[in-house]
Amino acid sequence: WSGRKIVWSQRDRCCGLQDIDDKWLHEGDIVQAVDGPWWRKRTRWLILCDVQLGWSALRLGRAGRNRIMDEQSMCAHRWRWAGFGWLPPA
Repeated sequence: WSGRKIVWSQRDRCCGLQDIDDKWLHEGDIVQAVDGPWWRKRTRWLILCDVQLGWSALRLGRAGRNRIMDEQSMCAHRWRWAGFGWLPPA
């Protein structure tokens, strides 16, 4: 640890939600629902921010179709952080 200031050119966008461990969730994070049946808890969602849709969560559904959860639905769930996903190009 040098104590030097870290130079950065990009920030992660915070979606305004916290997981059950009080960690802030950001764009590109992968989350899992905490409540509900076992199959819902195993499903992983990727948090994204879109200019038109606002905050949303995306997952791969049956038959390879993407499923999207809107911001209001995201707020209705409790989440656990499960890792980092990918970020769309800036």
